Amino acid sequence: MEINDANGTQINIGDTVHLIKDLNVKGMSKGLKRGTKFVVRDLTKDDEAVEVKLGKSTIGLKPEYVKVG
Repeated sequence: MEINDANGTQINIGDTVHLIKDLNVKGMSKGLKRGTKFVVRDLTKDDEAVEVKLGKSTIGLKPEYVKVG
């Protein structure tokens, strides 16, 4: 299973990723700002999302909106 970020770099569990675009998230009063840093917790089996920890919950981000850094 290989998931690549917006720049084509492979994403692995434990990597630090940064948002490259402001995102609105359903159920949140405020969106996620560009440059927000996350640690990858898991990779989905269908290669559609990267699961990251946000506070006490886990959310899935599409890999085209993050870069490894």
